[in-house]
Formats: sequence, structure tokens, C-alpha cells
Amino acid sequence: FTESFEKNKKILKNTMPSKKLRNQMAGFLSRVKKQERQNQPEILKKKKS
Repeated sequence: FTESFEKNKKILKNTMPSKKLRNQMAGFLSRVKKQERQNQPEILKKKKS
């Protein structure tokens, strides 16, 4: 999955029967990916210490 809502929505299109659920999941996955990217340098600093 990616940070892009639209790309995630396309990935989920075949597996999620409900449009509402598909959009909610795509949004959730986008937020998680963005948070992972923002927190990654913090995690790397902790590992080096």
C-alpha cells in the first residue's frame, strides 16, 4: 500500500464489496503510511543509541 488514497482505493477495489468500507480502509492505510514515513527517522535514531 502507499500514501496515496486513490492508489490504495484501486488496490482494494476487487477485495472490498462496500464502497464506504473501501474508502475508509484506503484512508486509514494512507494515514498509517504517512505516519510511518514521519516516524521512521525517530525510530532509526533510537536504534543507533
